[in-house]
Amino acid sequence: MIEEGIKLLIRAMDLLQILQDPLYQARCAYFLSIAYLWNGMYDDALKWGVFAAQEYKSLGQYTGDVKRHVAQVEFAKGDYTASLETLVQSLESCMSYGRPVDIAETLEMMGRAWAKLGKKADAQSAYDKAMRYFSTTQPQLGGRGTMRCQMYIRMLGDPTSEPTDDEREALDGYFHDF
Repeated sequence: MIEEGIKLLIRAMDLLQILQDPLYQARCAYFLSIAYLWNGMYDDALKWGVFAAQEYKSLGQYTGDVKRHVAQVEFAKGDYTASLETLVQSLESCMSYGRPVDIAETLEMMGRAWAKLGKKADAQSAYDKAMRYFSTTQPQLGGRGTMRCQMYIRMLGDPTSEPTDDEREALDGYFHDF
């Protein structure tokens, strides 16, 4: 199913290039990158994610969520340092646009990258900041984000602990590495 979607997105990219529509081409590249990530094709996901982020930036568009996606690909590839660098760029964009959900999700992802690098204090700080931003959002979304951060904080102390069923539900559809 994902493979079919990838083929359609590639075809759409070709058509948008012919139509010279860079904004929709950037959006299509972003979705193509997501599809590649879901399919575990990280090099292709990174290629199209970086392309989308560059296009969004050149068009003066918001890049926070696209940059965070690129960081997720870098994270999936195990390049946690690159992921953190990209997340810093994402956070700058999120902050400049005043988008609390994106800020919270970026900080959450930063916490995960810090944790993978063994920087528990930095991870804890990022999760705490993320929870403060999640608390300002819609209760369902903010509650799920807060639950994920609390789970990650618990795992900092006990890396062998497993997510509860509720925590798994909060992770479902958001991260693909649990």
